[in-house]
Amino acid sequence: MKRIILVTLLISLVLGANLAPGAAKETFLKSRTADGAVLVLGDGSVWEVSPPHRSESREWQAGDQIKIMESKDCLYNVAHGESVDVRQLQPSQR
Repeated sequence: MKRIILVTLLISLVLGANLAPGAAKETFLKSRTADGAVLVLGDGSVWEVSPPHRSESREWQAGDQIKIMESKDCLYNVAHGESVDVRQLQPSQR
C-alpha cells in the first residue's frame, strides 16, 4: 500500500511539473463502465483503460477533472491524483 501511495505521489509530482501550456487537454469524466475498463469523457472521447490500471479507474467518479496528456496514452485524474494508461476508442466530438 505504501508503495502505491509513493508511486502515485511521484507520478502526480512529475506530471504537474512537466505540464507546459497546451501539454494536456482538460475535461471531465462523464461515465465509466463498472469495471473501469472504458471511460467516456465530457468532450465525447471514449478510452479503454489498460487492464493493470482498471482498479484505479474503477474508483473514479463522474465529474472528476481529467487531463488528457498530449501523448494521448495517459489520462490523469486530478481529484484522485493518479494516472492510467489508455487507448483511444473514439475521438472527441468537439
